Parts: sequence; structure tokens; C-alpha cells
Amino acid sequence: LVAPPPPPPAPPLSAPALHVELRSLPLDPSGTAFGEASAIVLACPSCASSTPGYTAPGGQLVISYRTPHGYDAGIDSSQHNTISVHLQRAFEAGSEVYAILSAGQAYEELTGRFIAVCTTQESTASVIIATSLAEAACPSPSPPPGPPASPPLPTPPASPPLLPPPRLFPFSPRPAPCARPQP
Repeated sequence: LVAPPPPPPAPPLSAPALHVELRSLPLDPSGTAFGEASAIVLACPSCASSTPGYTAPGGQLVISYRTPHGYDAGIDSSQHNTISVHLQRAFEAGSEVYAILSAGQAYEELTGRFIAVCTTQESTASVIIATSLAEAACPSPSPPPGPPASPPLPTPPASPPLLPPPRLFPFSPRPAPCARPQP
């Protein structure tokens, strides 16, 4: 039994963010109508299995979009329209789920890269892989175009006050009582 070759090294942590449109796994990969890739594979030499009995570190993270079609139709419906992050072990058979992500969620993997899910649609999902959570921030969706803005309303003329302005009187102490005239 020969060990498979080690995975390629992980990209340096200074690499720019990678934005990928993943297509649902059962879609034809030869067409470009749906997404750029069926899966993303990242080397993860420090990833370790959490399954008892598997001790060798290392492997590859496989990132894919799971929809209720084709092969994935039989998975639990809570995992439909999610991004699945699996560890494919380097030296021992099998794989295991590291994370299940929905739109708006992010996962930090062991080499310090962040995997963020921006959007999920029927056939594609938008994913960003970056070296910081700030770089993995999804772009804000553009608001849909609306009707042209109407011109501002003219300023109405000032209306006269309903009451006259108050008159101010200076404060003076109470006058002394008047003296009574003497008879």
C-alpha cells in the first residue's frame, strides 16, 4: 500500500481574497452557465481528524455546494443549499465534515484562512476565501434600480404665526404698598 502524494502547499497567508461562484455538484462542469467550479480544494497540512482512530494530520479541505439535486438529493434537507467543508484525510481513507455553512456564515480553518458564504441560489453559491474575516466580507448587494427620483417639492411660504409674539417685560420687585392719604 503506497501513501498518496502529499497535497500541494497551502497558498501563502498574504494571498488576496479568492471569490468563486460554486455550482451545484450534479451540474455539467463543461458548461460555464452555472458557476466557475464544482468544488474548491485547499491543502491543509495542519488539519486533524476528530474521528477516533485517525491520528495522521494533514489532508485537503474540499468545499462544495450541496443542493437537493442529483447525488445530494438524499442528504438531510437541513444541508440543502449549503456549503460543505470536508477534510479529505491525507494518509488515511475517508473524509469528515468540518463545517456546513449557509449564506452569511463564515468558517476559520486551521491555517488561518476564512471561508465565507455570500449567497446561495438554486444552482450556484458565492464563496470568498481570504486570510482575514475583514477580507472575507461579502460585498453588499446593490439595491434594485427604482423609479427615477422626483424633483424636490418647493418650499412653502412661511405662514404667519397664529399668536402674536410674546411681549417681554423686565422683572421688577413688587412695589411698596401705597400710603393712605391722611385726613
